[in-house]
Amino acid sequence: YNEAFTRAGMFLTFLSASLIVIGFLIGAQGLSSSILPIAIVLLIADFFIGAATVGRLLDANAEELQTVRGMNRIRHAYREMVPGLEPYFVSGFHDDAAGVLATYSVRNTGGLLGNVLHGLTTMIGMVAIIDSMVFAALCGLIVAGIDPALGPALVAALAAFGLAFLVFLRIGSKAAIGGQARAESRFPTPTDPTA
Repeated sequence: YNEAFTRAGMFLTFLSASLIVIGFLIGAQGLSSSILPIAIVLLIADFFIGAATVGRLLDANAEELQTVRGMNRIRHAYREMVPGLEPYFVSGFHDDAAGVLATYSVRNTGGLLGNVLHGLTTMIGMVAIIDSMVFAALCGLIVAGIDPALGPALVAALAAFGLAFLVFLRIGSKAAIGGQARAESRFPTPTDPTA
């Protein structure tokens, strides 16, 4: 958690500093053609840092899920060694995807929309949304440098946000589903709830 919070904090610090610099430049000179290249370079750097942060958060999340899987296996061993111990567990003891998610108190009851909404409340989801906004601002500024009319820049920014959001959504869901599917399960959750 410490590394994840630090990574996200670093990204937000870089982004805040960039926006302050851009704000000071625009305050001093207005949104002139001389400011656009500086703002574009800063936003490119921010987008890269944000994308790298999402990648590292995905890695940290995979490592954490593996650790939870291991803890569930240890609890399963205690359960086998001392029958009747189940009422004292507050966490799961099955190592499949359902068992690991149950340890997190995540139930797959919301379907696709519920899973997407849950994902947006995670640190990875929030950083991905902010990074999508950075990409949208970057594309909007590039189009504004070509055509100063507001309409094309706004359309470009909205399209860029949608594209970046879908890419991050695809990467995140593929990492979550793929990681769970590849993990070996030795003690799967029984289909019979009384087992």
